[in-house]
Amino acid sequence: MEKSLIFMSAYLERFNVIHVHVAKQYYGGIIEQFYLKNMLTQELSSTRIVYDYEENDWHVYQLMVDNLYLGTPFTILNNHGLSCALETRGIVNDPMFDHLFAYDGDDLGPAYTIEETTFKVWSPTSHAVKLQYQLNGQMETVDMERQTQGVYTVTLKKDMEGARYTYWTCNGDQCLKTTDPYAYASTANGVESVVVNPKKFHKILKMSFPLKQKTDAVIYEVSVRDFTSSKTIKSKYRRQFLGVVEKGLVTKNNQIAGFDYLIDLGVTHVQLMPIFDFATIEETKPDLFYNWGYDPSQINVPEGSYCTDLGDPYSRINECIDMVNRLHLSGLRVTMDMVVNHVYDVNSSSLERLVPYYYFRNDDFGHISNGSYCSNDINSECFMVRKYIVDMCRRWQKIYGMDGFRFDLMGILDIETMNTIQRVLSSKDPNCLIYGEGWNMNTMLPDDHKAMLDNQAQMPKISFFNDQYRDILKGSTFTNDHVRLGYLSGNTDLFDEAQAVISNQHKFTLPEQSINYVECHDNATMYDYLKETLDENEEIRLKRQKLLNTAVILSQGIPFLHCGQEFARSKMGVHNSFNSPDNINQVDWERKDEMIDQVYYVKNLLKLRRKNSGFRYTTKEEIEKNVKISHLSNGVMIYTVYQTKGEFKQIKVIFNPKTESTYYNLSAKDEVIITTENAIKQEYSNLLIEPVSVYIIAQR
Repeated sequence: MEKSLIFMSAYLERFNVIHVHVAKQYYGGIIEQFYLKNMLTQELSSTRIVYDYEENDWHVYQLMVDNLYLGTPFTILNNHGLSCALETRGIVNDPMFDHLFAYDGDDLGPAYTIEETTFKVWSPTSHAVKLQYQLNGQMETVDMERQTQGVYTVTLKKDMEGARYTYWTCNGDQCLKTTDPYAYASTANGVESVVVNPKKFHKILKMSFPLKQKTDAVIYEVSVRDFTSSKTIKSKYRRQFLGVVEKGLVTKNNQIAGFDYLIDLGVTHVQLMPIFDFATIEETKPDLFYNWGYDPSQINVPEGSYCTDLGDPYSRINECIDMVNRLHLSGLRVTMDMVVNHVYDVNSSSLERLVPYYYFRNDDFGHISNGSYCSNDINSECFMVRKYIVDMCRRWQKIYGMDGFRFDLMGILDIETMNTIQRVLSSKDPNCLIYGEGWNMNTMLPDDHKAMLDNQAQMPKISFFNDQYRDILKGSTFTNDHVRLGYLSGNTDLFDEAQAVISNQHKFTLPEQSINYVECHDNATMYDYLKETLDENEEIRLKRQKLLNTAVILSQGIPFLHCGQEFARSKMGVHNSFNSPDNINQVDWERKDEMIDQVYYVKNLLKLRRKNSGFRYTTKEEIEKNVKISHLSNGVMIYTVYQTKGEFKQIKVIFNPKTESTYYNLSAKDEVIITTENAIKQEYSNLLIEPVSVYIIAQR
């Protein structure tokens, strides 16, 4: 209804507090008495006006009533005879709400057997919930029974496999249609949930060997769509789950691409960009739009555009499982991008429709928090919100075999929620990696509660994307006319800061908490950044690419690589390509062949890291004892690691980001094992350190 035609609205803000908004055009907004009417019993009771105030075109009254029990429809009447439905709002922020209605059962959603299916949904603010389903061409609607703690349930005594269903939730004077946030399957574009038989899910294959320590990990970020989007590699499963693990893909030069290339590279973890159901792809016409997927619609089911048969509800489930299984069989672990800090559209979200105002942060006036800059922030401190996030992570771990999770905008979430996730998932898989973006987001949550970088000491088993590492070594991510270059981009004034982040002695309680990166899906690729910010030729630019990749792979902490970073991936200068077309975002496998020297260089670095424990220390004490950083000459760094396990006793990494050369005096035991240069120039014991170069020198 048009707002100008609404004369009165009423909201239950606490268990005994109601706010009534009366339009000034209605009797000047002046009301002497309000009454509360129980719509089931027709019982009418008086209320007490505590205070009132004016707000723009409205007169607002606060009423005190006897404690109300949710699940009953009420209306508010005034002394002029006007009535309106009582809606629930701020009551979900009442400390008593979780105390009375928190439900810790593990049976929400559909519980299927061939004989019967039980549906359970949590919706304590609703006074009625109906299940509407379609099976064998017949549409049925049944009432659900309200149980304790606001759970509605119904059991249907028949085989419901394949039934498409939704819930109708009634709150105030409106009933809204919504999907099931605990469903396992969905129709195209999340229109309806689908009942499936979990016994038909493919079994997951877990990794057969343990991750001895988290610093053994090397994370490689991949988009399912981008990975096989290029038509040059002729993927049978182009832009789909199965394309990620399709063997035999080759470039025009008959060189390996896709899955075979990924196995050969030498990373340990594949981080998949969002693979849950996201909103802005038309699943029936995936060519119509492009999106990375950071616009969650249903995090409980996989994305439909990534499967081969959208009409089969098992297709997206089992093909996602098959993808993970084949990665596991190849020796790779899999983490997924978990975006729970917001949803794409809060108004159409099943969470909002089931319990309005509860799942998303807002104040007592219904003003919503927007620290995510996506128009809503998840209210993670509430019991059932935290439970939902944990339950979904457990599902992706149990059903899909995920070995860890990367949390988008983790600073929106609270510390206890993140520690709970880590504790629950690690109890099932001690090798599970939990990490995320620990930025301090401007959400309605006290800073000391946020799962952000500054609070890392309270989350010692959780890792964080280290933006300080990125900006000190590469330079400021947000380029402008006065861009601040990083140490390896040529700003040698940052030597002290650079040595701190490379040795991981600057910020974290444990080295494994630092995810070291200079490029990810966000912002310009490293190659595009260097091209935009530095007036240097292609040869020097590609040498700087090697300098930065060297630092990422060999620094103390956990290395993170964006797919294609190892062959100077370009997105044609587009900084934020979240909705750019495929020709911008696709992995260019022909460029891999053109930049094969860069690829071999990165492979050698990964092998060096893997075979030498000195780059993978697990405590600050080990680093203090065994890692030394010094000047070779002004601005040129020698990063030295000592070790008792590995190929060598001592390894020196010399970084020269300057455009001038210098010399290093080789000892009789020194051996140059990796360098960015095509030839080693030496005059007696003096090794020429070329401009913009890396020399890795070892002693056995």
